[in-house]
Amino acid sequence: MVKDSTKTEDVCTTKMDDVTTSLAWPVMWLVTQQRRMMWQVTQPRSTTWWHVELFEDRHDVGTNPLLSHFASAAITYICMFDGRSKKGRVGENNEQVIKKKTGVGVARVQLEDRVCSARIIKVVSSMDWEQESYPQYEDFVVLPFFIIFFPTVRYFLDRFVFEKVGRRLIFGKGMQVVVNETEERKKKIRKFKESAWKCVYFLSAEIFAVAVTYNEPWFTNTKYFWQGPGDQAWPDQKYKLKLKGLYMYAGGFYTYSIFALIFWETRRSDFGVSMGHHVVSSILIMLSYVLRFARVGSVVLALHDATDVFLEVGKMSKYSGAEKLASCSFVLFVLFWILLRLIYFPFWILWSTSYEIIQVFDMEEHKVDGPIYYYVFNSLLFSLLVLHIYWWVLMFRMLVGQIKAGGQVSEDVRSDSEDEDLHED
Repeated sequence: MVKDSTKTEDVCTTKMDDVTTSLAWPVMWLVTQQRRMMWQVTQPRSTTWWHVELFEDRHDVGTNPLLSHFASAAITYICMFDGRSKKGRVGENNEQVIKKKTGVGVARVQLEDRVCSARIIKVVSSMDWEQESYPQYEDFVVLPFFIIFFPTVRYFLDRFVFEKVGRRLIFGKGMQVVVNETEERKKKIRKFKESAWKCVYFLSAEIFAVAVTYNEPWFTNTKYFWQGPGDQAWPDQKYKLKLKGLYMYAGGFYTYSIFALIFWETRRSDFGVSMGHHVVSSILIMLSYVLRFARVGSVVLALHDATDVFLEVGKMSKYSGAEKLASCSFVLFVLFWILLRLIYFPFWILWSTSYEIIQVFDMEEHKVDGPIYYYVFNSLLFSLLVLHIYWWVLMFRMLVGQIKAGGQVSEDVRSDSEDEDLHED
């Protein structure tokens, strides 16, 4: 039976114009946060708080059309000039507001912040996450938002949460502020913040992945990677909106991680392997989305994120001196790694992508694109398995070291690059 896939795709595809418009608001929100932060840093601390009322009129907000539609009777408080506790009031008519250029500029940032935050909540809550459509290249318009989102969130967490928590756990109360801090203390705090950030991401990604896949038939039966619902068969399968969201979330993180590994994080002796992992993961995520392997890809993401949570908890515990928690986390990490990455991944996932898919694949309809999809995707998955085995060798060395140390977790076998001459890896 020949399917009119073009007609079906035109009818079922999500209206990308609406999605693009909705996703412009999160990007705008991030921009306003950065503008707001820079303005707060450059302005003096002693200021007067002024009250500005903006009404629904294009002229009162200058040339910004985004604000005029949502600025109905919006009220914002802004910093205008140096002063004491005196409060003033900017005129309530449009002309006076326009004349106060500094005030209007700041008011616009404040108002954009408020409007965009409300808009994001409204858009997300109104989305039909069960809606199905075929994957489109235009879906990747969301990716830049997440590439900006992750470093922004990490910066604020590093500065206001991880730094304080790390100092409290590592050095104890009363030892959090040191005038002449040693390089060793700084390095330990930096590593703690890296692990804390990764733990936050992997935990959120694992919850996201399980929420998306748990009620799907292919979560427990791999044959449904390629069949259903109804008469759908790979590669002519649709994605639910929540599955698309999971992919953009993970794709944004691993793309950002490539740059973070170069410019942000501690350089370790396995830098090349880690970079290879991030590159392979990014390509796998993007290609599997386009080549319609997203169902199997979502399960692969869930398998990987689950093990990484225990790894980062163990590393934070080690840096903090909580040896028992570190040992327990490391044991759980090793067990989950063996079960999920060395057993389930090759003997269920790779078996399905190598063998089960052939049982439902229509060679007559996909003579050219089908084999390309098959070999490219499986080559990347097997490359991932090679990395799993490599890291298992490192973990085995740590496990032996833990046994020799009487149960205590040994230091990370991956030395920092600046200290490689002091370690034998």
